[in-house]
Amino acid sequence: MLAPMIERAQPWSDSETLVTADAGYHSDANVQQLHDNVTPTLSADGQMRKRYERFEGRDKHKAKPDPLSDKKASGAPTEIKFFRPKDFNFNGEDNTATCPERQVSSRYRSVHLSASGHPYQTYIAQASDCAACALRGQCLKKRRSKMDDKKAATNEQAPQVARVFPRLMDFSHPSELMRQAIDSPRGRQVYSQRIGTVEPVFANLRNNKRLNRLNLRGQARRQ
Repeated sequence: MLAPMIERAQPWSDSETLVTADAGYHSDANVQQLHDNVTPTLSADGQMRKRYERFEGRDKHKAKPDPLSDKKASGAPTEIKFFRPKDFNFNGEDNTATCPERQVSSRYRSVHLSASGHPYQTYIAQASDCAACALRGQCLKKRRSKMDDKKAATNEQAPQVARVFPRLMDFSHPSELMRQAIDSPRGRQVYSQRIGTVEPVFANLRNNKRLNRLNLRGQARRQ
């Protein structure tokens, strides 16, 4: 929706206009299109606040949950906590993975790229090593397919764990150039003006005018 909105705003734009967009509009495709169209833009990404020292320690101001919210009735079964990739040890020397039960998996697949551009490598355990494991019920929680159910019925299913590597940085990519621009002192100063310009409008619509039940998007659906 970013490009159509910028196009509709052209009558009110001039050579000094700078577009600011929040993280909901940030994607590699959008940033690439803005770069190709030479549209001056500051678009926040999902990690901007984590990189900004101004927001350090903000979590301590959040409301604490009710201390009794997670209390269970006496005798209630304990909820099973599933292991996550962070509970595994990945050994770079021999390219193996060690599970919490200290079983070593040496079977692995080649490195692939996720949809977000992060390289990852999948390790596959031996079904025979996991068959008698006391912690098998807590092993990796994942979506099951029909093939998984078929393998489980024949005791052939084995857990898999993915090791995610840091994203490869291309400092000439438009998205990386956007991060550098918005992290600069000038970029932070300019982008902060968006909060004082746009957010009060949203607050007025939602709180004062009670326009908080609009579930349809686009002019065609509203007509």
